[in-house]
Parts: sequence; structure tokens; C-alpha cells
Amino acid sequence: MPFVTAIRAEKGTPVVSAETLKAWRDAGEKVVVLDSRTLPEYEKGHVPGAIGVPGAELLLRFGDIVPDAETRVVVSCAGLPRAILGAQTLIDAGVPNSVAYLDDGTRGWTNAGFELETGRTAVYDEPGDAALTFAERHIARLAADDDTAFIDRTTAELWAKDPDRTTYLLDVRTPEEFEAGHLPGSISSEGGQLLGVAYRTIAVRGARVVLIDDTLGIRARTVAHWLKRRNFEIAILLHDFRAGAREAA
Repeated sequence: MPFVTAIRAEKGTPVVSAETLKAWRDAGEKVVVLDSRTLPEYEKGHVPGAIGVPGAELLLRFGDIVPDAETRVVVSCAGLPRAILGAQTLIDAGVPNSVAYLDDGTRGWTNAGFELETGRTAVYDEPGDAALTFAERHIARLAADDDTAFIDRTTAELWAKDPDRTTYLLDVRTPEEFEAGHLPGSISSEGGQLLGVAYRTIAVRGARVVLIDDTLGIRARTVAHWLKRRNFEIAILLHDFRAGAREAA
């Protein structure tokens, strides 16, 4: 059984059909749709009114995007994997909302005869203080039993130079953050994509995988939580990119 469907079977991840979601909206119910794909995918077509929040960003941005605990949250993607893991991330992190994934994502929406919306109509912004506090509290619950190793930059660089073993230095922040500044030798590998299609980046069996994030580490810890369940050897490197930007300036 594929990993994501095994998680769904184990956890009983709640699911909502396109017809039910539309009925909620037509009735004026409080519901937020979070599209967990990359922003370029989101722009090409998404459920009308959905907010683009790639999977690894969900906890980090949740407190700013979802207005209150009574609002239903539906996580969408193009099909199933990223939506299931996105929804289960929020559930396991203990957010107070009712959370489900959209059955078959945008494909399920169009198969039901509904139109998609295009363009970057609504996406995440920089998280505010309340959102950061919310994310820190809930990532602690999600990752409570993960026992993930945290390493420093020197260790990561030594591993990367080891001729006998492959080490991936993967920056799981947004592509925009990576472009603004990153550690030498690291690769931009948006965390949400690693959650759904890790094989596209981690191609060497038995490799060490170092997830690089800012000092909060919300995204790295989210990705590590699921990749460790797939038996990847994971370590996390947290770096103060803001300090580096100030020094460069």
C-alpha cells in the first residue's frame, strides 16, 4: 500500500466531497480551503476561494489564515497525497478546527461539474506574532515523539564532504526565501513537495538528509515528522537567515 494511503487508513483521515464543500459554501457556512500545492500549481487552477498554502507552510501560516476555531478547514491538492498529509498534519498537531481533505482535490471538483479559479488570487503572507506562537505550540505536539537529530552547520558541511556517503542539504523554506539567501551547497526543496514527492529529490538510497530551515524550524520539523516514518535518515539544521541578511547589508 502506498505510504499516503497507508497513513489515511491508519489515521482515518476525514474526507469531504466536492458536492459537500459547495453545499457548505452555498449555505454560508464558515469554511476555509487551503490548497497545499506549490504556488505555480495553485495559479493554474484551484477551488474558487481557496488560499495557496504549500503543505510545509500549513502550521506556520494557519493562525493568520483561519479566523477562529469554529471554521471548518478543507485541505486540497490536485489529487490526494499532499491533501491527505496536509490535513493529517493539522489534525495530529491538534489544531482546534474540524479538518478534512477534499476528495480527489481539484480533479474531484471539476469531475463534479464545477469550475476552477485561476491566478494567484489568495496566498499566505508573512506570519504575525500570534501565528508564530500558534505554530510553535502545535509543532511541539506534532513532533513530540519524533526524536529527530539537530545538527550545526559545521557538522552538515563535514557530512557533505564525505566521499563515502551521499548527504542532501535541502532548504525547505519557500523558493523566495531561498533566493533571498541560503547556505552554500544547499538545494531549494520546498517542504510541501518533499512531503508528497520526496523521490524526485532524494534519489540515493540510504543517503543522509539534512533539512534546513529558519530558527523556528516549523517547516523542517513538519517534513521530518513524515519522512522519518518513511525510514529516511533525517537531521535538522536551523539557521538565522535574518542575521545573515543583516550582516550582508
